Amino acid sequence: MSEAFPRYLPPIAGAIRSRGPAQLWHDARSLAGQAHVQFVAIVAIPTMLAGIYFGLVAAPQFVSHSEYIVRGVDAHRSGGLAALLNTFGVSRAADETSAIESFLKSREVIEKINAHIDLRATYGAHEADWFSRFPRLWERDTFESLYNYTRGFFDITKDATSGVTRLDISAFDPRSAQAISLAMLETASDMANNLNARAQSDLVDSSRHELERAREEVVKAQSDLTAYRNQILLVDPLAFAGAMLQGIGSLSLERSRSLAQLSEAQRLSPNSPGIDSIKANIAALEHRVEEERAKLAGDNSALAGKVADYERMSLTRELAEKHYASTLVSLASAEAEAQRKRVYIEEIVKPSLPDEATEPQRLRSVLATFVVSFIAFSILWILSVGSKDHAQ
Repeated sequence: MSEAFPRYLPPIAGAIRSRGPAQLWHDARSLAGQAHVQFVAIVAIPTMLAGIYFGLVAAPQFVSHSEYIVRGVDAHRSGGLAALLNTFGVSRAADETSAIESFLKSREVIEKINAHIDLRATYGAHEADWFSRFPRLWERDTFESLYNYTRGFFDITKDATSGVTRLDISAFDPRSAQAISLAMLETASDMANNLNARAQSDLVDSSRHELERAREEVVKAQSDLTAYRNQILLVDPLAFAGAMLQGIGSLSLERSRSLAQLSEAQRLSPNSPGIDSIKANIAALEHRVEEERAKLAGDNSALAGKVADYERMSLTRELAEKHYASTLVSLASAEAEAQRKRVYIEEIVKPSLPDEATEPQRLRSVLATFVVSFIAFSILWILSVGSKDHAQ
């Protein structure tokens, strides 16, 4: 460094010879004077004003602190390690937590709280200073201004790791801060109940619609079957067909006996006059069997077609009844699932009643004003010096 330092002596000596010591001294004093003016305007005055406001004017604010967590009861139980983490099916409800947090920051919450607690009177009380009192000097007395104003007094933060939401409510009166905090937690509970109602509606309504549709199918199938019975004048075509088959069987058996009698008579007494009578009886039996068979299975008016239609309608009714029974079970399961799958808010720390004002943090605010002002002064001073050197 001792060897490099002499290299800077010629330029410095040249500057002194070119401008002269008096000019350099004048420039230094001018720069120092300008820096002094900038320091006073940018640093000293804002810091002094901040000290006066936060030290003498700013009204004390009381903060009511509370904490809650949104939990959900799930019907599905886990096993192993998951069962240890989610005992009794109770777990954190991350989506619902975010939904409730967003809801607490909405205009609707301010409307609900303002319906029970006069926020304009609370934050416009004489305890507040002119710069903090609602409406502030640059605001109008509107709901939009009230909403933007209260956002600075309501602090809602969520710990992503634990799922605990911290609620800090500031007011110029400790009881007002506690009352607003209680109202916000009550509003959050109402929101959780609304989420439960919506979930129950989503789960149960579709099952109820399906049950109503299945009931209509059963009624229609039974009506169609009754109308068909009235049309064919038969209550049970299957039973009637069974009776006809039994009658045909009896006629066939009697015919077989007559044939056996005829054979016996022809063998023992071929010229007996009773043979003609037996033959006539056999012919009559055969004719009756053919007639009964024609009634059972023949043209379109035969009983077989009616039995087929009746069986089809009976099967349709049976399937509709089974579908109706299945939808009844599904509805009961959906209702039980909706009752078990609920979201609720668990208060970890109830809203406190502060006995000491913790806001504003006066010394911290003054120091922050000084630091920000000094940084701005430093940047402006460096830019001004650099511009002068560039000009020279």
